[in-house]
Amino acid sequence: MQSRLAKFILIFISCLSACPSPGSSQTVLESFIASQNPCDGLKFRAGFLSGGINYLKEVRLPKVTISLTGDELSIAANGTLACRTSDKGVVKGDASAQIELEIVADLSKCSIQTLRVRLGNFGGTFGEAISAFSDQIEQTIANEVRKAAVNSCEDISNASIGARQ
Repeated sequence: MQSRLAKFILIFISCLSACPSPGSSQTVLESFIASQNPCDGLKFRAGFLSGGINYLKEVRLPKVTISLTGDELSIAANGTLACRTSDKGVVKGDASAQIELEIVADLSKCSIQTLRVRLGNFGGTFGEAISAFSDQIEQTIANEVRKAAVNSCEDISNASIGARQ
């Protein structure tokens, strides 16, 4: 049973990273990331002023590598994330960054052994300003990835337990 589950996960994740969604040039994984609006947290409030670079402009993951050995799942992804200001904003602009993600998880325990997020090559109107907060942004992304990965693993484990009963 565990071997079939591992194969299912590998096929599913492979499809997420490589299969384009219908009517889109984005992969399913890029579309999923876009639906989560990863730019939403890039907001600020200073007195009466508020704003942000909190609208997704583009997400691209041209390279995703997935490996499954026994119960150990490894995923490495490289790509670009770009965010922009609202079209209604007083100040308009954007920011982008290259993103590298590495995760190693034990599917039998739903635990994360390695999780690394790196941002670099900042660009756009506000790229320099965003780069000053890259450590905090990387940590926020890592926390969200960790939470999503563990929840997904637990959901799959619970489904497989329910199927055996």
